[in-house]
Amino acid sequence: ASSSRGMRDGETCRASAASDGYTGQLTPSALHARLARTSRAVKGALLDQSIIAGVGNIYADEALFDACIHPARPATTVSRNEAARLARALRRTFAAAIRAGGSTLRDYADARGDAGAYQLQHRVYARGGEPCVACSTTLASAVLAQRTTVWCPRCQLIGSPHPLHTDSRVGGQASGVS
Repeated sequence: ASSSRGMRDGETCRASAASDGYTGQLTPSALHARLARTSRAVKGALLDQSIIAGVGNIYADEALFDACIHPARPATTVSRNEAARLARALRRTFAAAIRAGGSTLRDYADARGDAGAYQLQHRVYARGGEPCVACSTTLASAVLAQRTTVWCPRCQLIGSPHPLHTDSRVGGQASGVS
């Protein structure tokens, strides 16, 4: 028998959910395969909970910046190496947000009633028009996947990764990113 949500009795929501980006269940090769199936912008693909669970607007912007991937790039153009960088960036972004207690933008509070502090670490999210923390270029902002999206036009080139980007990391950040 099916429930009103179209699930068979005994079937759980978890069975139909995508792997999450924090626990490591989503491997770089799995992320690459999932992105390769859609031609929409990589930002929109990240927000799709059937592709990767748990990624919202803040974490998508921050992880794409960390991975030096332009949010408007078609997801099908993300290489295996870039997908690996993005998977690592998602895990780093989630870990930093969890350590900071999340992002309090308006009224968010944790179970104890405490405000989060991750918003103090945002490198791109909600910073459109401000200088990039890595290169001082003015951050761009536009609506993408029906969400305000912020990126650095220099660090997140629409084609290839920024020439200064390497996979060697300094303090958990892309080289040159403070």
